[in-house]
Amino acid sequence: MNLDKINLPIAKKRILSSEGITWRFFLNTFLLGLAFIIILVVLIPGWMRFPQLLYMYRDGEYNLWISLKTAEWSGLYDLTSMNPLQGMTSMLVTINPYFDPGQWVFFSGMPQSIKILASYTIYALEVILSTFALGLTLHFKPLHSFAASIWACLLLFPPFNFYFGLAGWFTVAPMFGHTLALSNTCLITCLNIGNKSNLPKLKRFWKNLLLVGLLTLLITMILVVAPFYNAGVMIGTVLLLSCIVISSQTREQFLWRCFGGLVVIGTLLILGLPEFYASAKAYSARFLVHQPILSINFHNFFNALNKENIAGVWNTLCIWGVYCPPFPNWPISVSALWLNIAIIAGGITAWLTMPLSVARVGILIAACWTALLVMFVLMSLSILSSLVAPVCYFLMMYSLFALYSLYILFLPINIITYRLKRPFSSILLSIYFLFTLGIITFVGIVLYTNPGETIKAIKTEAKIPQTSIMLENRHKLTPIINILQQEAALHPGKSFKGIVATLYGNKNGSLRQVAGVRKTTAVEAGQFEEFLTAAAKETGSSHDLLDLWTWNIPTLSEYGQGLSRPLTFYIIKFLSNPGDAAETHFAFPHAANINILRAMGVRFIIIDAPVSNTNVRLRHKLKAGKHATLYLYELSKPNLGNYSPTRLLPLHNVEEFYQKIKADPELLETTAYVELPDKIDFIPAREVKMIFKKGSIHITAKSKATSTLLLPIQFSHCYKLKGPSSENSKIMRANLIHTLLIFKGNLDINLEWSFRWRHSKCRQQDVIDMNNIGL
Repeated sequence: MNLDKINLPIAKKRILSSEGITWRFFLNTFLLGLAFIIILVVLIPGWMRFPQLLYMYRDGEYNLWISLKTAEWSGLYDLTSMNPLQGMTSMLVTINPYFDPGQWVFFSGMPQSIKILASYTIYALEVILSTFALGLTLHFKPLHSFAASIWACLLLFPPFNFYFGLAGWFTVAPMFGHTLALSNTCLITCLNIGNKSNLPKLKRFWKNLLLVGLLTLLITMILVVAPFYNAGVMIGTVLLLSCIVISSQTREQFLWRCFGGLVVIGTLLILGLPEFYASAKAYSARFLVHQPILSINFHNFFNALNKENIAGVWNTLCIWGVYCPPFPNWPISVSALWLNIAIIAGGITAWLTMPLSVARVGILIAACWTALLVMFVLMSLSILSSLVAPVCYFLMMYSLFALYSLYILFLPINIITYRLKRPFSSILLSIYFLFTLGIITFVGIVLYTNPGETIKAIKTEAKIPQTSIMLENRHKLTPIINILQQEAALHPGKSFKGIVATLYGNKNGSLRQVAGVRKTTAVEAGQFEEFLTAAAKETGSSHDLLDLWTWNIPTLSEYGQGLSRPLTFYIIKFLSNPGDAAETHFAFPHAANINILRAMGVRFIIIDAPVSNTNVRLRHKLKAGKHATLYLYELSKPNLGNYSPTRLLPLHNVEEFYQKIKADPELLETTAYVELPDKIDFIPAREVKMIFKKGSIHITAKSKATSTLLLPIQFSHCYKLKGPSSENSKIMRANLIHTLLIFKGNLDINLEWSFRWRHSKCRQQDVIDMNNIGL
């Protein structure tokens, strides 16, 4: 049955015809105003009750931190930048705050708690507006689109998503709210391409051409905002756009939409995106093991179909955020199973009842989601494997999930009210239903839920620490951190003062007892988390990662997707103990190899065991409970950019280099191993100064002849020499990881970082370097 073909009363026809244009405008304006009221009444009180769920976990704070540091260390259009606070100045996987309205508030002078609430409010408004507009484009009624937009917020934003058995993607990455809004706008644009209209042929041509240009601009904008994060979740957007193209009604519409897709692909190819992402992936240690995007393991099929594996499917699907059962300790929580059923049933029902122009979209969404659910189940049974996380397939589909899952509920209401003779009965009944839903949500979740008990349940079920809404309050300023902040903090325009290395996991380390790890065992994969947790539990700070980065203290540790192969090699080979697990997702040193650390620019080490070495000086001891002590040592003569090797030796292969440095680490102070050493007599440089700036590093030094500087910066061909001394200077890779600067006479130069879409050959050359030396 097509609801649009039902005969309406004459009064209602007038309202919805020419005289109804003004009415619809005021109705839509009223609904959007009502949406803002619901945000004030429902969402914000929920966020204030549960500040632990805002920018939650390490990932949540890390994403916010990246955004703030992107603004601090990179320019407006930089897709990547230097990351001076991690891993010997690694590459920052950027989140561009300049193009994300939800991040603008963090540059204001408001209190931090207000900034966080305002940020979430902006993201919620973006989701509501874009979902509402998408619903209208798909010919859903305004009230249905409005209800679905609120429903999408409840499914996505904390604490409400947990009550519906859904993962908290927006608790760790609320920036995806902006991505979802842009993705919805892409869908709206694509739906309008090639539509039938009474415009003359020429005007119709220009209209479609402008829409194709807008679609290209929107997709490009999504990638500009967060090049690496959004590239993953755009898989869902591409699937939805494919459904829209397939649902085309006419040949002309299909051809225009295909043309739009070709223009987008062509634009991305011209911008060099395939090379950009391929080179970044190849240089990252996280992708050392080659894995196809999607592969089938037929031999696992029958082995996977046993009772134990099938029982574990539900747990795996919950971890992936596809489906979770009700949390047993949570009041009024429900299973997400009903939502998956409602999405599929809603798509099928829309196909049967809605206008043909959008009916096909509904059935294709239902088919796509069904296929994805089957794929996720097979992945959980190890029959399928995917390089891409499941969330990348469906996060951008949530607005359509909300629209179609509610369609089943609204269908009976629409049928009943269409039969009534009073002109406003449909509107009144729908608003009554909507307010009922809002009141139930507000009363049940915000007022009658005991926050203390729910927080306790959250900590039990989701392992979420009880923290403050103030990010600074989540990272305690301990006596050790206070010293480091004064003597090692790094800001744009300031001199480099050295790196801090946190070394947990030694077999004689005191944190092992606190963490419950035996002293005779090596560090297992992921066990660094137990040491960080133990330190944080006893002192209020882990003394690593965000607990130092929040105070602008650079660390040798690195967390994120930009972890390089050379840094991973140093951590595994030189700064780990025998038997320690090799981590490729994170860089966490364990061993106090003092000469290696000095050469890498480390000035301070934090360790849970005393160190006996003539090159270290104890600065502070901090008790960590009854059984552990943290020691802060300062290393003598660290490499602050002032190491000036006078011998250059050839680097033939990784293994030979490793054996030489392992036997005599002090070589790094006077000797540099390079691919093609210059046969020149070098003299030591003097009066060296290294200042980090926004997007560059300014280096000055003096020499009476030709000298070298072994900079504690990860080398990359993406550094370009600019400045008065650029013609008499050059840089090259040394010791696998260092940047060796060779210059003649007085030096005044800038190292400028440049790794962009159309300038990715530099990263490709980095990958070639690694392959040539066998790393």
